[in-house]
Amino acid sequence: MFIFKDLLETVKEFDSQQIILCILLFTSIIAPGFMLIYLYEYHLFMESGILKLLLFSICLSAPIFLFNMFITIIGYKSRNKTLDKDKPFDLLFDTAIITSLIFFILILIYGYLLNKPFQIFLLYLITIELFCLGLELFILMYEKIISWFKKRKK
Repeated sequence: MFIFKDLLETVKEFDSQQIILCILLFTSIIAPGFMLIYLYEYHLFMESGILKLLLFSICLSAPIFLFNMFITIIGYKSRNKTLDKDKPFDLLFDTAIITSLIFFILILIYGYLLNKPFQIFLLYLITIELFCLGLELFILMYEKIISWFKKRKK
């Protein structure tokens, strides 16, 4: 009871940006892992404590989140945007949106609606991640080639 009360007091001190960031991080790192464990390892979901479930969820989702952050950084760099130290929220927001969409759509379609095995889900996830990386690298190279041709014409 006292822990919950202290937690509630701490949350009341957050401003709106911190609350939105917490929600985004939850939906992009913790929630997909919970969904994966629930769909593919239901017995583990029911038998594990909340702390173990939280750690398993983060371990499942964090690599994808970090990979998508890498893709987002490439996207920022390819568009000559600077990563402001004052606004790390923008980078995290973009990454969280990408991660959430990829994870949730794949989990819902292939895991829940079509009842596909975990290997198929993983194959589609890796394919989409590599496609996103390839698309960002293509955009980066395309812009570099176009700027090189423009400089050469002058």
